[in-house]
Amino acid sequence: MAEQANISSIEAIDRFRASLVVYHDKAAPALHEVGEEVNRLRLWLQGEGRMHWQNELRRRRVRLEAAEQQYFGARLSVMKDNISAENAAVNRARREVREAEEKLKIVAKWTQQLETAVAPLMKPLGKLESVLERRLPLAVAHLSRLMETLSDYSGTGPALTRPTSGDEPQPPSENPLP
Repeated sequence: MAEQANISSIEAIDRFRASLVVYHDKAAPALHEVGEEVNRLRLWLQGEGRMHWQNELRRRRVRLEAAEQQYFGARLSVMKDNISAENAAVNRARREVREAEEKLKIVAKWTQQLETAVAPLMKPLGKLESVLERRLPLAVAHLSRLMETLSDYSGTGPALTRPTSGDEPQPPSENPLP
């Protein structure tokens, strides 16, 4: 003869199911945002950041050429005895060009390193996202069916879920995730 199941708390299953739904509602947007941030960084490095420093390097090289022309013009001028201001402008422009070249190299280096640095970190997040989007809804639906089955088995009637508004309990919805 089969033994009778000892059902002590269908409400505990309901609370667990509700906790899974809350977890999904919080974790899914957070994971999505992480992916979006990585994509924004990738796009900035490959596009806007690289273009900014390429344009800045071009502008700084033009300023360097202008400063060098003024310096050479001042050196050739008979009326100009003190050319230190022009020399300082050339030195400052050269430093600015070197700085822009370094920034451009850094952006290129980061672009190359991004995939190797981020890919191992994104793989587990992808697995978690798969669990959240595919398996968690199935688990919530399974728990809803389990509560109904246990309620029918114990003879307590339809399983009740947490009230959504007011004090009246609602039967479990067909859609496992709101």
